[in-house]
This record gives sequence, structure tokens and C-alpha cells, in this order.
Amino acid sequence: RVTWVTHTLGSGGIGPVCQYAAESTSTLTGWRATVVSLHEPTGAWRKDHCGVEYVSLGMAPDRPQEFLSWLSANPQDVLFTNDVSTIETCFPYLPEGLLHVIQLYDSAARYLSAAARYAPWVDGVVTVSHYIKEIIAPRLAASGFKGIVASVHNGANFPPAPVRTVRQGPLRLL
Repeated sequence: RVTWVTHTLGSGGIGPVCQYAAESTSTLTGWRATVVSLHEPTGAWRKDHCGVEYVSLGMAPDRPQEFLSWLSANPQDVLFTNDVSTIETCFPYLPEGLLHVIQLYDSAARYLSAAARYAPWVDGVVTVSHYIKEIIAPRLAASGFKGIVASVHNGANFPPAPVRTVRQGPLRLL
């Protein structure tokens, strides 16, 4: 059971990246994948075509314990968090045995600071580029972090390429 957590499914580029990762994990590895939206209206649904469960908690920004309650009722094996400042205070209280991975999609100071600050309660950090990995690795090491730091570039699901026929005559491009 692996879960990605985001503020909302449309949170900049993070929401869609979480969805792509969950879909690929579910399709390619058979893991039970979930995407949790912290702040969209309450409700849960299942995207049957790819086996990913989408959960919206409708959580108020000042109620991070609601996430811990959801996690207690829905135990997970791996948790990926992505710019989720409203639940960062919960990181020290995550269940023992849960692998927690922070994903860094940006090199802004607030993201790097949060990753270094919560390093004692994190098992891994995944960055979107080697550049961000090079920036965060020394900060993590200085905090005593012993987990894994790796770069995984963003991916996307693209439809199959259309069949193209050979065109006769000159090729005109706009």
C-alpha cells in the first residue's frame, strides 16, 4: 500500500505528478495506490481504469490530526509527501514501520528547509532533478539524515503515437 499526499489534486504541477506516479505504480507493480487530497471537499472515489483510489479529506488547514486519523484507519506501507506544510507537524507521529519519503519538486528555500527540518522522521528524499539533489544532500547530511536521496525525473502518461502515413509533395511547417 503506497500513498501520495498533496494539498489538492490541482496543486500546481504536484497534484498531476502524484496521479501519474500512483497510476504507474498500480499498473506496473501491482501495489495498491492511493492519492490523498488534504483540502478538497470530503469524499472518496475510485478510478477503476487504473486501480488508483483517490481520497479527499476536506481537512481544515489547522486540523493536521485529521490526516493522522485517516492514516490510522487506512494503514499504509509507503507514504510520499509533497509540499504538505499543513501536516508537517504530524511527521514525528507517523506510525512506526511506515516508510516516509519527501518529494522535492522545487528548490525554493521553504521546501529545502522543511526537508532538512523533518529529516529525522523521513526515510528518503526524492528530487525531481539532479540539481535539487545536489542542493539538498549536504543539508540533509548536516542534520544527521541516514536515508536515501535520489533523483527521479517527472514522468507523464502519453497516449499511443498515431499512425502516420507518408505524405507526398513538399512538407510545409508552420
